Amino acid sequence: MPLSDLIDATNASLKTRGIRLKVEQRRQGLSLRGTWADAQGIRKQRRLPIGINATPAGLLQAETSAVAAWAAITSGTDPAAAIAQPTPEDSTSKTVGSVEDVIQSFQTDFWSTRARTAAAERTWERIANELQRLPSRVDLTLPLLEATICGRTQPDTRSRLEACKVYKRLALFAGLEGVAQLDRLRGTYEPAERDLPTDEQLIQFLDEVRPTKWGWVMAAAAVYGVRPAEVPSLVFNDDGTATAITLKRHGRKPTLRTCFALPSAWIDRWELQSIQIPNDARWTRPEDYSSDEGRRWVNAWRHGLRGKAVKQAIDQHLGEFDNVALRHCWAVRSISSGLPVSLCAKAMGHSVAVHEKQYHRWLAASTLQDALSRLDV
Repeated sequence: MPLSDLIDATNASLKTRGIRLKVEQRRQGLSLRGTWADAQGIRKQRRLPIGINATPAGLLQAETSAVAAWAAITSGTDPAAAIAQPTPEDSTSKTVGSVEDVIQSFQTDFWSTRARTAAAERTWERIANELQRLPSRVDLTLPLLEATICGRTQPDTRSRLEACKVYKRLALFAGLEGVAQLDRLRGTYEPAERDLPTDEQLIQFLDEVRPTKWGWVMAAAAVYGVRPAEVPSLVFNDDGTATAITLKRHGRKPTLRTCFALPSAWIDRWELQSIQIPNDARWTRPEDYSSDEGRRWVNAWRHGLRGKAVKQAIDQHLGEFDNVALRHCWAVRSISSGLPVSLCAKAMGHSVAVHEKQYHRWLAASTLQDALSRLDV
């Protein structure tokens, strides 16, 4: 294939990956062309010599240089410095093998430490979706990872955060140094805070939907604060507590925990002892649970929220709503009740650190209100 065709293919690949630079042949050498601002802030189209011969082998090096230069441009630094020949001390340009080879080793290592469960398969699928954005035939370097992150994602977005997490994991596996630079690209993304219904709104809603197909399920989730897929695992005790299976444990197997009704009066109000779970879903032991089955059941529940009667009740009493909100309402209710954070976190099946991070806004407000109530003003 003529070199000009190879150059066209390389430029098409760069464009697909969001790298707005082109490789050009200048006599017997290769250079890069693109638009960026210099140190004085003057933005215009420029040509950047890269000191690489115009050969097929040189073209692969030019592609790597384009990736490194684009990473520098997007971070506001000098692209010429980014493509300078690395010294032995230049840890950010350390070569550990081709992207294809490193990913293959990474995948082998991933499956060497976990069973091929449906949940693990989905986890690897999410990782692989990020990894496939990388060019396979070039050396894996930190500038390559930075350029791919900047070229394919927008700052302060969930996609940027996920890309940084996956590429950092790959870089650590490969032994690249300077990995903390990827943390710098994460930005300040945080999920939007929820506007949760009040207990009064929730009572009106559940009173209305309790007779419907998914009414018992929604009431049980609201009273015990469990995750949606944990509802079919509830086994009630006479003292207002219940046993549930704890899911979403980051690769660890499901386990049992004790949760409790809040308030306990709601057990009788919505007749929770009369268990009514659609689609015959029931898993009361960790070994009974299947993540695929749980996923299908939760999706069916989510679809059930679009039924006419339930949707009308949501629109009338709650506004924006999903089945996870019932669990968050329980957490806020526990904060308002003044119960110990450690107890509530344990009942919800996560750590105190996760509890404080997830519900920081309400915990902070509760602490402030309590302090103000103690002031003699």
